[in-house]
Amino acid sequence: MLNHVLKLFVGHIVYYLLNLLHPILVPIVMKILSWEPPKQKPNPVRARVGKKLAVPETIQETEPPIKLTDLKPSLDYRQILKECQEAGKPIKPVKHRKPISKDTTCPHCEAPYTYIYSNATISLPDKCGRVQKHKCKICNHQWFPAKYRKHITLFCPYCGQRIDMKVHRKGFDKFKCINPECEYRQKVGQRYTWRDYSICLDAVQRYVPPKTKLSASHFSSASIAVALFFFISFPLSSREVASILSGTFGLSVSHQSILNWAYAMAYYFHPLLDALPVHLSNTWVVDETYLLYEGKWGYLFTVLDGEHGSILAQVFSPTRTVAAAFAVLEKASRKFDLTTCGLITIVTDGLASYPPAIQLLASQTKGQFQHCKVIGLKDGKVKNQYRKYKNLIENYYSVLKPYYYRTRGFGSFQGAVTFSVLFTLYYNYLHPSDRFNDKPIVQIDNLNYSHPVLAWKGLIEKATAA
Repeated sequence: MLNHVLKLFVGHIVYYLLNLLHPILVPIVMKILSWEPPKQKPNPVRARVGKKLAVPETIQETEPPIKLTDLKPSLDYRQILKECQEAGKPIKPVKHRKPISKDTTCPHCEAPYTYIYSNATISLPDKCGRVQKHKCKICNHQWFPAKYRKHITLFCPYCGQRIDMKVHRKGFDKFKCINPECEYRQKVGQRYTWRDYSICLDAVQRYVPPKTKLSASHFSSASIAVALFFFISFPLSSREVASILSGTFGLSVSHQSILNWAYAMAYYFHPLLDALPVHLSNTWVVDETYLLYEGKWGYLFTVLDGEHGSILAQVFSPTRTVAAAFAVLEKASRKFDLTTCGLITIVTDGLASYPPAIQLLASQTKGQFQHCKVIGLKDGKVKNQYRKYKNLIENYYSVLKPYYYRTRGFGSFQGAVTFSVLFTLYYNYLHPSDRFNDKPIVQIDNLNYSHPVLAWKGLIEKATAA
């Protein structure tokens, strides 16, 4: 009985509270149910940057700057001497207290050394001595000897004003004209800029396979073809391939011999890749991926043909500098006649090494290039137009990576370069592709494709004969 009364009492209290709080709870619940997340305000800076990244940028050829040694004098010291003589204020030669080279002349008025004196002496610890600062008595111009300057002195070819170094990067220095009235700025809408490259192109030779020959091998080309077929066509290690050759074909070969064959064939195949046919189009897709060698990261730069997916060039580099990016682009450009092929579109990601490398390639080859960066996954009309090319190279990596994972990294730089050369040959001319009805991307004439081992044997004989 007591429990029944208590339940009735509690029920009346709850009913009373609900009636009391109903006007307050209903609006709160409705507001919670109808809540929507606030809309983000458009960021004009982000929109401007995104628009800049999405629109392809045509690499325009600009005139090189004028060096200090090529700068024409703006005054004539003879005319100044004549005017001062007529005004009754003749300028007398300088009595040198400090010796000055007789070859020294004023860069502004070409006054000889007899009118030039030492204005100051500056200590340069890195040069291990004291250097004179010169001053011309005729035009009052002061200058520092060019051979002791930290940076070269350049002048804008459009306005003649000196351009200042704004950015120092590994591989180049970026100069910019600061004259607001420059003709180039009035015409183009931005300041004149110039990159002075200091790339050591001799170091690029390190990216090719070292000289290795098969003269010491007593195995036939057929045996080497079988070994390369298993070693390159399947994600197998050298020890696994040696076990297959021993158990299936009765060939007693050590795993080191298989590696030596791979090194030797990379040396023979490297010049052959430049002579073999490949699909060419005016769209290049450039990207880099990580590969481990000697316990540290290296970078495999790849250029793919945008229409067919064949490899145009590959370079393995220990760094992602401008030199490495330029090396792979220059290697791909050798397959083209850049004077007649027209505009080439280069699709890359946001790596900062690509824009200066493309500009350097355009200045050296005189070709026409258009650079398009595809960054992120956000939709955009221009980015979606070129995104299929980025997907193409990502699909290529899905084929490449299983062959690399078998090694758990390369033991040497030579091994990584060998892998890139052999895999380029396999992917272009031997790998069955779904997009080409399980046939290679490029088929070589007079090569027996009835069996992969016969195709490898034909390539080995063709490379060693050359």
